[in-house]
Amino acid sequence: MLPKVSIVVPARNEEKVIENCLKSLLKIKYPRDMLEIIVATDKNNTDRTLEICKKYAPKIKVILTNSTHCKAEALNAVLPKLKGEIVGIIDADCIVDKNCLMTAVKRFSDEKVVGVMGFIKPYNAKQNIITRVIASELNVTFFQELIFDKLGININLLGRNMFLRKDVLMKISGFDEYSYLEDIELSARLRRRKYKTVLEQKALTHDECPSSLSGVLNQKHRFYRGLIRIRRKLPKSTFKETVEDYLHSFNVLVNSFSCLFLFILIINLLFFKLSPLILSLTLSFVAIQFLLFSISNIYFKAPLENLLVFPVFVVMFYLNFYSALKATYSEREKKTIKWYRASRTGVITDK
Repeated sequence: MLPKVSIVVPARNEEKVIENCLKSLLKIKYPRDMLEIIVATDKNNTDRTLEICKKYAPKIKVILTNSTHCKAEALNAVLPKLKGEIVGIIDADCIVDKNCLMTAVKRFSDEKVVGVMGFIKPYNAKQNIITRVIASELNVTFFQELIFDKLGININLLGRNMFLRKDVLMKISGFDEYSYLEDIELSARLRRRKYKTVLEQKALTHDECPSSLSGVLNQKHRFYRGLIRIRRKLPKSTFKETVEDYLHSFNVLVNSFSCLFLFILIINLLFFKLSPLILSLTLSFVAIQFLLFSISNIYFKAPLENLLVFPVFVVMFYLNFYSALKATYSEREKKTIKWYRASRTGVITDK
């Protein structure tokens, strides 16, 4: 028998994308009497989000939350009201494949599985060079998690397309409202409690990736502040837990070392004699970086022209260092984090 499912869409000022999301959710192949769809939206919306959502009542239930400061707070506000055994979290800019839910739910036939992450593919990857880079970066992340899943290693959940057992969520006190990176924090907590999380590639959702450099940098700034807060909050890790955490950051570490040695090589060439060691290390890490970038894009059948944006991918990672430094400073100065998300355009370039 199929379990009852509650799909929650947290939304604030999402008028450009929310309608496409709701239309896709209503087309999902799943028994209607076993599915409830809920939009958790802020009372302080300043656009037509609430008006659009109300058009789809009663098929879609709208829950107004008090003024919330982050996505996790909105989710926690509605969590006790959900009727489903399985809770699905879908972002407002997502367009959900009709078979996504049924495919994801099948993984819960394994009683040890408490979390399932579906695959995410941007629908605006071809919009400009920024979106191509972000889409490629997402492919690298998913390729890495796919390998971990095949090896039986618990994966990191991404909060735009994930499904969780409600009883476990309630048991661990829901989502973390401190880190502003509730999906990564939840993944780390679940790993430390020995819960099993898996990736289901066929549970597909399309979303909108940032299309401007400022949008990417602001998103990365919030991401790094979230990582700092997760490290600060989580109890001291065992050696095994530390290794697992760094495994999930493998591509980030490769990119970091690649950029670091490339920078050292440039300094070396400008002011000193060429060091064969530095040159070898630089070429090795750039080669690994390009290999991960290429294999993941080819595996997920991305357009071959995406390979041409690799130099921009490297430059963007240098800019990530700026975001990381800014995040460190912001945390030190205890600056308020806003519930930031990139500006939506609703542009669909990939069918």
